[in-house]
Amino acid sequence: MIFSFAQSQSSENLLTNRAPCTFEITKDQLTANKLTLKCAALLENKPFEIENFKIKFKGHATIAVSGNSLNAKSHSLAKKLKVGDYVTIF
Repeated sequence: MIFSFAQSQSSENLLTNRAPCTFEITKDQLTANKLTLKCAALLENKPFEIENFKIKFKGHATIAVSGNSLNAKSHSLAKKLKVGDYVTIF
């Protein structure tokens, strides 16, 4: 699956306005207990822990998540992902 991370105040058109960091990760990595990422375009490529985020699955409304792991709704959608699916987190 392709995973894009973006610093954005708006969720409009994130997939077409290429995010600064794009990762290929497995479903297991996305649904892990804790999301920690590194991005060369942000924070001098140092790892950072996510405190809250929004996640967008194709064909579904954006989901706001508190903390650094998927909530029940986003976890359920993540479990249905197939190879090549896009997920945007911002």
